Amino acid sequence: MANRELIDRSVVLGEYAPVHVDVDEWADMHRPAVYRGMFSTSEVEHFLYLGSDISRHKYLVGKFGFRAPLAESFSLAALSKYGHPNFRIWSASHNSHIGCLMSFGLERSSIATKQLDYSRVLISAGIAGRSEYIATRLCDLLPAIKEVTTLPRLLGALAADTEPWPWFAAHPIARAAQIVAIGCHLKISPLAIREMLVPYGPLIGKNLQVPDLDSFLSGLINDLERR
Repeated sequence: MANRELIDRSVVLGEYAPVHVDVDEWADMHRPAVYRGMFSTSEVEHFLYLGSDISRHKYLVGKFGFRAPLAESFSLAALSKYGHPNFRIWSASHNSHIGCLMSFGLERSSIATKQLDYSRVLISAGIAGRSEYIATRLCDLLPAIKEVTTLPRLLGALAADTEPWPWFAAHPIARAAQIVAIGCHLKISPLAIREMLVPYGPLIGKNLQVPDLDSFLSGLINDLERR
């Protein structure tokens, strides 16, 4: 990204610091710059990704993500094991160092605050324009995301269907697997975990390769016990 060092400064002020990586294409983003939240903890890491749109390389796009180290790899394995076979191909390209299975468009921060601004910023725009866009989105996002620094709070965020991280915006099989992994780690009963997942049963079941939600939950718990 042009003048990346000045973008880095604006992001640092928003409590993210750059991670030095060299990636040309990543998911739906071209030449992403990667940042790690300075408010990350040993339990929950936060990342920010900024780049241009994958199709035209014309507009600035951004995503934020969070992950718990104890659940990230487990949910990736669950996606490969219980999801559609095509997910195995995608899983093989997942970057375990900087990737978050739970990642969401930066514009969701404005939806969450009901400031429905769908304006797009050109990559060719001046530094001030790009930095203002990023700073505005982070201003909306940070009050919510900075609270998610412990496993109980992450579990609460994952289990709730709220902005800026609604259920439809992240893969439901992986999200369910993370809820199971974190819930079991926190000694929450399987019944209580099931109650968290039941409202999203139809979403989770769309690409499941097992008969139903209960079979999926049982399989995940057995997988955890064998780890």
